[in-house]
Formats: sequence, C-alpha cells, structure tokens
Amino acid sequence: MSDSLEASMMKRIGELKAENARLKAECQARQAENSVLAVECDSLKSEVERLTKAGDAMASGLQGMAGERPKALADEWNDAKGVNP
Repeated sequence: MSDSLEASMMKRIGELKAENARLKAECQARQAENSVLAVECDSLKSEVERLTKAGDAMASGLQGMAGERPKALADEWNDAKGVNP
C-alpha cells in the first residue's frame, strides 16, 4: 500500500471516529432531553387527572341543582370529555 493511500485512509478513519464521537454525544443529549420530557409528561398526566376529577365533582354537584343552566353546564362538561352519561 502506498504511503499516500495509507495517510488518506488514516485521515478518513480519524474523521469517522470524530463523527462517531459527535453522534454519540448527540445521542446522549437526546436521551437526557427524553428523560426530562418523560417527567414533564407524567406531571401533565397527573394534572389532567386531577382537573378531570375536579370537573367531574363540579358536574356532579351541578346535576343536583335546580334549573336548566346547571344541567346544561354538566352536560357541556361531559360532552367536552366525550362522555355522554
């Protein structure tokens, strides 16, 4: 193998190693971002559950009130959730 070919190959190997290291670092950064997003997602799911339960309690209380407006509000809540009791 000629010296210039060997030098060229060694240069290319160095470039590939640098690219590999860059990609590994980018992958680790994405994994860290994913972990943060997973925690945020869990927090949002808990908040949605809490707010849904509060809305259900409110709708239940409205059902027991006299008049059309409280029933309409409860029905709107259930429609918004996609539930038709």
